[in-house]
Amino acid sequence: MTEPIIKAAGGVVWRAKGSSADVGDVEVAIVHRPRYDDWSIPKGKLALGESLVECAIREVFEETGYRVCMGRYLGEAHYMKVSAGRERPKVVYYWALRADGGLFTPSPEVDGLRWLSVDEARSKLSRPTDRDILDRFAEGPIFTSSILLVRHATAGSRSSWKGDDHVRPLDTKGWEQAEQLVRLLSRYG
Repeated sequence: MTEPIIKAAGGVVWRAKGSSADVGDVEVAIVHRPRYDDWSIPKGKLALGESLVECAIREVFEETGYRVCMGRYLGEAHYMKVSAGRERPKVVYYWALRADGGLFTPSPEVDGLRWLSVDEARSKLSRPTDRDILDRFAEGPIFTSSILLVRHATAGSRSSWKGDDHVRPLDTKGWEQAEQLVRLLSRYG
């Protein structure tokens, strides 16, 4: 029997040191996890009903204390995770995430955070997969803009609606989706 894939998300959290768009003028955050005694890019597992973007934003905030703005997609890392004596496939999705304010507070899960140059962070990261993701970040561009194409959320039945489709009212699920969309769009700066 094939084990279900563990999905996770996170990102390279960065802040500008100067006004240039050069990778040499940014610092990136790496976190220390005492459970593994390693230095890592912040990331974590998907919660039930959560999108990958929501997971990345939540996990980064939980581990670093920083709110972030979404940047470009950096790719994913695939590996096997041993848990409870079983090996399961894991895939982690990563984005470039610009720090948008916050304050680190140590926790049992993450007891240290360091802001380092890309080169310093690369030498400190414990896992090759994290170094690969950091390399993708460093290839640039650092400063990016997003164009988001959004379609309306779920709406009432088309067959029972007599007006123009563009004014068909949202249903209950559609209102929930619209509220979720507002939260997500605000993270694209």
